[in-house]
Amino acid sequence: MLILCMVDIQNLDATPWQRNSRFFRSCVLSKQSNDNYYISVKNSKYPNSITYDLAELENVHHKFIKQGKLGLRFEQPNHLVLIKSDDKPLLELFLMQIQNIVIKRPVVIATRHMPRTIPPKKKCVNRFNPMSREFVAINRFDNRVLNMKQLNYIVLENCDVPSLPIDVGNLPIAYLSLSNSKLATTQYEQDIFWNWMSMNTISNTLKTLRLDHVDLRVLPFETLFLKNLETLSVSNNNLTFLPQCIGELQKLKVLDVAENMLNYLPISLYNRTFQTLNISSNKFMQHDSLLYDHIHSFVHSINRCICSEIQTPENPAVKMLSHLSFCSLLKNNVKFKRQDLPRSLWKYFDLAGRCINCDQFMLPYNIIINHTVAYPTASNLIRNQDSGSIPWQTMACRFKCLTYSSSM
Repeated sequence: MLILCMVDIQNLDATPWQRNSRFFRSCVLSKQSNDNYYISVKNSKYPNSITYDLAELENVHHKFIKQGKLGLRFEQPNHLVLIKSDDKPLLELFLMQIQNIVIKRPVVIATRHMPRTIPPKKKCVNRFNPMSREFVAINRFDNRVLNMKQLNYIVLENCDVPSLPIDVGNLPIAYLSLSNSKLATTQYEQDIFWNWMSMNTISNTLKTLRLDHVDLRVLPFETLFLKNLETLSVSNNNLTFLPQCIGELQKLKVLDVAENMLNYLPISLYNRTFQTLNISSNKFMQHDSLLYDHIHSFVHSINRCICSEIQTPENPAVKMLSHLSFCSLLKNNVKFKRQDLPRSLWKYFDLAGRCINCDQFMLPYNIIINHTVAYPTASNLIRNQDSGSIPWQTMACRFKCLTYSSSM
C-alpha cells in the first residue's frame, strides 16, 4: 500500500534538543519479502528511503487516526515515525493492514514500487489508470474501475457499497476485500449483490475474499462458484452456521470465522488440513450449542405429511423434481445468477450437503442429521484457550443410499 503524506521521523536515542522535529512531504510504502513485512519512507531527508522491519514494531499510536494522524514506534532503530495524511480513510486502511500483520493474520500486499520523486501536494494522482493492477477505494465503488482490465487487487473497505456491478466479475481479480463496509440493505440490492461471483473470469481468478464485519447472517451461496478460492475471512459477523457445500471449495487453505455465533462446523471441512483456521469467539460446546441446528429447524417447519408422500422406506427412489434438478446444479458446478432460480430454491444451498456414506448430494427431506465431536486440523489453529474438540454436523441418507445416473 502506498500513501502520500507528511512524515516526521524522530530519533528517540537523541536528546530532546537534537531531534529537530519537522514534517516532510513523503511516500510511505508497505511491502512484503517472503514472510517478512516492512514499511519504507522516502522524502527529501531520506531520498534513498529508510526501511523499517515491522517485526521491530514496538507500539502503534492510533488515538487520533480519525484526524488522519498515526504514530509507529520501532525498537530497532529506536525511531518514532509520525504520519499525517489528508486521506484519512486510506490511512485507516494502512493501520488495519499493520494491525493484521502484527496479529499474524494473512495479509496480501500487492507489488508496488516507490516513486522516483515525491509528487507535489496538489498533484492529482490518477487512480483509474487502465493499466493499474491495484485499486483502493476511499469511500465508495467507482464504475471507472471496470476499465482497469488488468486489475487483480481491489480494496473496498470502510465504504458504502450498496451494490457491485456484475461486470466486476469480468476482471481478473485475485484479492477482494469488502471488510467493514456497509453492503446492500434493500431487498432488491441484496438479491443482486453477489451476481458478480457467477462470472467465469472472477470465479477462476479470485483467491482471497475478505468479508469481515459486514453484518453477514448467511454466507452467500454464490461463494461456491469460486473454485480457486484459497482464503476466506468472514470474522465478526452474525453467522450461526456454515453450509455443508462450503466443502466444495477444495483449494480453501485459510478460513477465519472468528467472532460469530457458530454452534458447529460442517463435516465437509473435517478432513481438511488448513494452513490457518480461526474459530475463536464462537458458541462451540456451550451448554445449549446443539439445541439449534439450521437443517433441523427447516425440517420441523415443513409439512411432514408432504414429506412422507414424497419418499418412504418402501419406495426410496421417488424424489421431488426440485431435489433432482437442484442436486444436478451442484454436481455439475453450474454457475448462474440467483434470479435465474425460483426464490423458493435459494434456501436449499444452505441445506444441501453430501451423504457421509455415498457422497451424493442430498436435501433435508431425505437425510439424517447428527453431530460428532472432534478436533479440527490446522497448521495454525486459533481458538479460545478453554476450547478443545468441537461439534461437526454430519449428513446421511435417511433410507438406502442411491446412486444418481451419470447424465446428471
